[in-house]
Amino acid sequence: MPLDAVDDAQMLHAMHVGEPRPFTDAQDMLDRVAWHLFTQRVRSQTLVNDGRTVCAYRGNNGTMCAMGIGIPNDAYTRDMEEQSIELVCSMDGARVFSRVIDDNTELAAELQLSHDTMLTGGSEGIIDHLYGRLLHIAEDHRLDTTQLEAAYAHARSVAR
Repeated sequence: MPLDAVDDAQMLHAMHVGEPRPFTDAQDMLDRVAWHLFTQRVRSQTLVNDGRTVCAYRGNNGTMCAMGIGIPNDAYTRDMEEQSIELVCSMDGARVFSRVIDDNTELAAELQLSHDTMLTGGSEGIIDHLYGRLLHIAEDHRLDTTQLEAAYAHARSVAR
């Protein structure tokens, strides 16, 4: 990705996703996750004690998973890693961010799975695949796709 495209992606990520904070509702969850995944373009991963690389709420190089962006930094603990979002929401201190996730567990789990199984990189085929998955999730949950489409269009324009 050209340097100006990296700067543009960082600016868009800051504008649409910002610092990790609780989701306000299901629509906010979809919109922020879409912008996040299309601008970060890689899975958030970390190395665990037994030598495996796993998806992570907080990963290497400042990356975050789809649900990680809904967990404020002051509420995050390493104990959350390798746990489903449902389990994370039941942990001590999770009340700060868990209300919207608890009310939308199926949506949260589907978005988390989209991150955990996503192909990474900036090729148009990978971007199209991710868009198809997120669009299907949005339609299943009857959510507006305006921000999803904007994030996708931006990702496609940068991939060219």
